[in-house]
Amino acid sequence: MDLSQFVAHKTTINLCKVGVDITINPFSLLDDSWLQNEFGEERLTEIFSSLDKEENINDLMRIVYHQLDDESKMFLIEQIKPVEYDEDGKKKELKLNGPQKLKYVISGASELMAVLDGLAKAKGLSEPLMKQVGDVTKVKKKVVRKKK
Repeated sequence: MDLSQFVAHKTTINLCKVGVDITINPFSLLDDSWLQNEFGEERLTEIFSSLDKEENINDLMRIVYHQLDDESKMFLIEQIKPVEYDEDGKKKELKLNGPQKLKYVISGASELMAVLDGLAKAKGLSEPLMKQVGDVTKVKKKVVRKKK
């Protein structure tokens, strides 16, 4: 395996709901330590293997927010002011933290997938490497499905 496939990259993602790019920083050793201390290997596996659970999405937003550059964090904190209107038309500002605001501005599955891809690149997983891992997974599945 070529070690150049493990180079972490800063990644920029456009959020169409607000028309702004956010930047995900590469993972440092300190960031890796934070991930392990905050979540642990088992929980991280669960988060990334099942994004149909609300708690997994919430934890994913915490991870992504942690990796955002300062400018992206400040934009979310200072510029995003989510509001909702009740049935009587009264305006109410929602009190959301940074990861919750990130969740608020990510629109749809394709944008979520772009965020996941950006996070993988920030971790140092290149597209060829991810494809190779996918190919290995397919091979393992084929081996498991032996005819009786």
